[in-house]
Amino acid sequence: LQASRCERGWVYRMIDGVTELAPKFRAPFVYGAVLLSVAVDDREGARLIFDKGVGAFPSDWKILYAAAYHYLYETNDAEKAAHLLAEAGKHGAPQWVYALAARLYTKVGRAVLGKSILERALELAADKESRSALRIKKRLEEINRVLE
Repeated sequence: LQASRCERGWVYRMIDGVTELAPKFRAPFVYGAVLLSVAVDDREGARLIFDKGVGAFPSDWKILYAAAYHYLYETNDAEKAAHLLAEAGKHGAPQWVYALAARLYTKVGRAVLGKSILERALELAADKESRSALRIKKRLEEINRVLE
């Protein structure tokens, strides 16, 4: 993982200031954090804004999902990404996020936790034969093989 070109620079300070002045204004948490990560290459600033956004909007699956992506691909923290994906699933994200969360948990040595997430997702699935439910069942079979 390469170092960021910028770390908590002036763009971060501006976005952070907006979030302090208007803590329920959703846009800076979504677009500002992505801007910091992608355009400015301020991964640490983006992490801080995403964390603040998750705290301010804990049931906003789009913020949770975006934060998970950041943790997975920009900071290499698969366990944190898995947690955020599981939370996103609880709050309306597509069901396939559970399968991804379980895969990440398995990757970091927490397959039992991944299995429990998938079992819960199957319980909540409205259509047990949908593509998402079938994907979850397949991932569950893979985790069971890992645990044997």
